[in-house]
Amino acid sequence: MMSNYQVIIVKEAQNLDKVENLEPYILNPLETTILVLCYKYEKIDRRKTLFKNIEKKASFSNQQRSMIIKIPDWISSYVRKMNYSISPKACFLLAEFLGNDISKIVNEISKLIINLSEKQEITEDDVEKNIGISKDTMYLNSKKPWTQRCSEIQPDH
Repeated sequence: MMSNYQVIIVKEAQNLDKVENLEPYILNPLETTILVLCYKYEKIDRRKTLFKNIEKKASFSNQQRSMIIKIPDWISSYVRKMNYSISPKACFLLAEFLGNDISKIVNEISKLIINLSEKQEITEDDVEKNIGISKDTMYLNSKKPWTQRCSEIQPDH
């Protein structure tokens, strides 16, 4: 079975020496080709003629990395789509340790699901055992002053 379209993805297009050489193609694209230019870690200079032509002739989408605040909700939603559930604490533990790198989060969730036996819920204990993230380590890495952390960890005699 063949598709009606050919998809060409140029990853990390910011590293191309002469991205302007794509301009003739942008002005006369093949109707059967979908060209995707991905820029990573840099913003596109929209003042250049090439990108003005892209905006005229094609669709242009600017996808920002997810804000860290939304990551736990995204993790929970993603896990639900995989027909599993995850505790809120496990979501926050993953988000805090892995940041907003979605591919890294997806890889770690895949590891968790592979290592779950019969149960359907991912807990913070599962995260600690299978990924190596510890809530104690996270606590010690908090931004509280050292003396305050020590007094909270050691009970008064």
